[in-house]
Amino acid sequence: MKLSWILTAGLATLIGAPAGLTNVVAITVGYNVNNSLAHNLVLKSDSTMAAWGDNGWGQATPPSGLALDVAAGGINSFAIKTEGTILAWGYDGYGLTNVPLSLTNVVGLAAGYVHCLGLTMSGSVIGWGDNSHNQAAVPAGLTNVVAVSASGYHSLALRGDGSVIGWGDYTNMSFGPSNIVAISAGGNDDLALAADGTVFSLHNQTNFPLGLTNIAAIAAGESHSLALEANGNVLAWGENNYGII
Repeated sequence: MKLSWILTAGLATLIGAPAGLTNVVAITVGYNVNNSLAHNLVLKSDSTMAAWGDNGWGQATPPSGLALDVAAGGINSFAIKTEGTILAWGYDGYGLTNVPLSLTNVVGLAAGYVHCLGLTMSGSVIGWGDNSHNQAAVPAGLTNVVAVSASGYHSLALRGDGSVIGWGDYTNMSFGPSNIVAISAGGNDDLALAADGTVFSLHNQTNFPLGLTNIAAIAAGESHSLALEANGNVLAWGENNYGII
């Protein structure tokens, strides 16, 4: 799950976070893979990174250097360096730390369990890592992409015309409506935020709360979801086995 909105006052009060962690502007949470503990990766306002949680593969030990964005996968982590290239660390299965050399001028990235997507300034997408469900195989002819999201064994892309396409488990499916401004891939559902502040379930989930309006940001997890209202309130729904909502 990735929370891309800026935290109130730029301060992070997070369970288990390192003492003195402040000025956080983005948070990304890794996945619980094979019953291992998740890890957390944050980007601070000075473009440095911090991480904590499961570090069995070094995924919670970010390298030094400055970053523009971050993404946490199952047992690996990724960051966009200030020069527009991607840095990868942690688990190296499926070649995850071998970022494609052609991936430059990167402006966005997203990580699934064991695959990653990089979005370039030209609007093209490159995927790498595990491709057992075709989740890293970007559909031919996919252009004009403005945002990407990934979860588990599937991927999503938001195009400049407001339309969404998904691949992997979905076998290249297009989703409507066509006025989408943000997407978030989850485990049991994918979310889309429309320009008018309404939220859509891309899979018509029965537990999706109808009538969500005035929403500013969304985040889909493995089995629960969050929505940030424009007034700063946070809404949550889905499974609550661990008190996460």
